[in-house]
Amino acid sequence: MASDTLRPMKIYFLLILIAVLIAVSGCASVRAWEKGYLADKIMQFDADKEELAWELHMFPAREGASGGYGGPGGGCGCN
Repeated sequence: MASDTLRPMKIYFLLILIAVLIAVSGCASVRAWEKGYLADKIMQFDADKEELAWELHMFPAREGASGGYGGPGGGCGCN
């Protein structure tokens, strides 16, 4: 009987251990000379400034409300 109650706890502990090991394996140290590759324009989320400006212009119009980036607009996209 006692082993039956410990079995779910062992499985739970094993799953937690696996999750922690997977999370820790994603950590990496970056050396000073490798930081130049990470600072490249292609690595930025908003690398294309024109596209970002267009998205910020169209977002309030699509949502029908004013965002934190500009003025209010209608649903047609014309401010």
